[in-house]
Amino acid sequence: MDMNKTTNDPVRFDELLPAFDVFAKDRELPVMIGVDRAGQNVFADLVDLSHMLIIGGIGSGKSNLMHLLIRSLCHAKTEHEVQLVLMNGKMNELAMDTKDTPQLMYPVITEEQQSHRALIAIQDEMERRRVKWIETGVHTLADYNKQQKNKGQETLPYIVLMMDEMTYMYDAWLYFASLVDTTIPEAENFGVIFIMSALDSSRLRSLNRLKTKVFFGSNYAYRYGEHQRGTHVHASGNLAKRGEGLLELSSKEIIPFQAALVELPE
Repeated sequence: MDMNKTTNDPVRFDELLPAFDVFAKDRELPVMIGVDRAGQNVFADLVDLSHMLIIGGIGSGKSNLMHLLIRSLCHAKTEHEVQLVLMNGKMNELAMDTKDTPQLMYPVITEEQQSHRALIAIQDEMERRRVKWIETGVHTLADYNKQQKNKGQETLPYIVLMMDEMTYMYDAWLYFASLVDTTIPEAENFGVIFIMSALDSSRLRSLNRLKTKVFFGSNYAYRYGEHQRGTHVHASGNLAKRGEGLLELSSKEIIPFQAALVELPE
């Protein structure tokens, strides 16, 4: 996690790019999140954050954060380094924002049947990688790629699956939740990261076991209050504006932040 001094004012994606470029150097999956309440940059490596659950009401800033993660990954990494699988239950801005994006493994997925096929394809790829790991004696994608580079051979990309507004594709949401205790715990070893956004996780409590969580809106207020009662926080005060949220890295470490704004194509 990198937190460098910048500004207290709301910031846009382009404004943070110079600092982000410095941070992204030698990171596996660098992403921009925004700034904290002290005006410091909040950047991270998805390899460290691992699988992520983003929770918040309509209009709270979930989709903007998704766009921000996509933009920063595509800015920092080529299609040979990362491939994105994007699922969107509302068929809104994701398709427009990612038009002609070479990092996309498939066009943006908006149908239940397509989402199931994509999830199964990712599971199949993980099994192929499992065989390669056994054959080469490695444990992670970073180790495998390092070994391949030393041999002058082809490397493998990270795969980041991002599921936005998945409450609109409930069957796919249920299928994803069924993977939490089986496929997902070992997925990061094979270079696969899952990110899901939802209005809430009360109906699928298994999703709460995803390592990193981001809370927006009333979900933020509730979670922030829990932390204030007994654990260390990086900043204080109530967050109310759109895009202000809480990055929960562990049960004892949280960062209130303002997501950088992403301008979408018209």
